[in-house]
Amino acid sequence: YFESASSYPTGNDFSFFLVAGIDTITNAYQAMFSIRPAAGNPSFQIDAASDSSFLVRFLNDDVGTNKDFSSTPVHGTSIYEFIFDDTENELEVYVDGNSLGTTSYSTAPNPQNTLTLFANRGRGSFVDGFVAEMIGIQKTVSSTERKRIEGYLAHKWGLSDSLSSTHPLTYLSIGEIEFFPPARVQPAEFNNSMDFSEDFIE
Repeated sequence: YFESASSYPTGNDFSFFLVAGIDTITNAYQAMFSIRPAAGNPSFQIDAASDSSFLVRFLNDDVGTNKDFSSTPVHGTSIYEFIFDDTENELEVYVDGNSLGTTSYSTAPNPQNTLTLFANRGRGSFVDGFVAEMIGIQKTVSSTERKRIEGYLAHKWGLSDSLSSTHPLTYLSIGEIEFFPPARVQPAEFNNSMDFSEDFIE
């Protein structure tokens, strides 16, 4: 698993995108990623919620309302998306561009906490699977920005068929996809981003 070498301050508004696949689940607390309480709560993890299936659960302390986002297993290689919107006080979760719903998000994670990938907050339960790429952005991405990132990741990792046939970027090549917003949007809005794409994590 991966853990950030220092604190990962998410900010109040933030978004995560992961290209990942789940092979086997044997523990409900096996987590895809977490903001672990290295310095204390608030903290959260995205875990299985089941001892046999990954149901995309938001499990937290003092961040918002716990929720299982799927009632059926979500295991295939997919684009997993988590959009935290402080203005609307909600977390919305998408898989391959399809919304799985929302839950209440009321308090940002402790800025001194660390990020773990494929490990839960206690670093005792680990997902059996792989991560091809993870992108973290310190902003609530707009619908247009979200779709551009989905298109970028889908074309980069051969997941175009996973997007809806009505997705605006399904049939574009990666060179035709404008990933970042137009110049009128300050690049600083995408600062503190991270991208794990050089190393395949398994």
